[in-house]
Amino acid sequence: MVHDRQRERYRCKVCKKTFTSRTGTMFEGLRKPTELIVIVVTLLAYGCPVQAIVKAFRLDERTIANWRDRSGAHCQRVHEQMMQQADLTLSHVQADEIRVKGRKKVIWMALAMLVPTRLWLAGVVQPTRDTPLADRLFEQVRQWTKHISAILVCVDGWPAYPHSIERAFRSKIKRTAGRGRCCLEMWSGLVIGQVIKRQYKHRVVEVERRLLRGDPHCYKRHQDARFSIRRTLND
Repeated sequence: MVHDRQRERYRCKVCKKTFTSRTGTMFEGLRKPTELIVIVVTLLAYGCPVQAIVKAFRLDERTIANWRDRSGAHCQRVHEQMMQQADLTLSHVQADEIRVKGRKKVIWMALAMLVPTRLWLAGVVQPTRDTPLADRLFEQVRQWTKHISAILVCVDGWPAYPHSIERAFRSKIKRTAGRGRCCLEMWSGLVIGQVIKRQYKHRVVEVERRLLRGDPHCYKRHQDARFSIRRTLND
């Protein structure tokens, strides 16, 4: 409830403590105007050089770096909160990784997308392209749903993907009465498809599609549904 309108302070009905409208956001504890912070973060998101922002707004580099880290942490908290509340039907998911060049460094960014709605489900950034990168990606994808359903996951030829998918889409099943550890059983409707593109002189010369796990008929139904959605969007 409102505690002080002029100072934008509120009171919690449970703990009876007061807090400001900036509490829990990236603006908490900052004295700069909100409009300035939003402009700087927007410029950073669109690739504006830090030195240009320093010259334009007369800010310190450490201040800009602090705002960048605050905005990233806040976006991550919002994303995690959305994952905890959501219960999506993950019918068709595509995953891929991108090699990003930076100043004297290379980082890897793995992304996963829900194909029917084009919703970005997860994103992970790491300096190395290894198994933990794939594990973290599909753990985030798994949190978007609370129920077991048929799902098609399409990936490229990276060997780490299949095992990470199988580890993520498992459920605890109690097979015996009494004490003891539950069995981890993979989803029966899990289908893993792999698309491998071979290039020659920077051109794709061959595309190979493999079914790594699941029912071929289920895989075909997913493909037919995908093509029907594509035709509907094109029409």
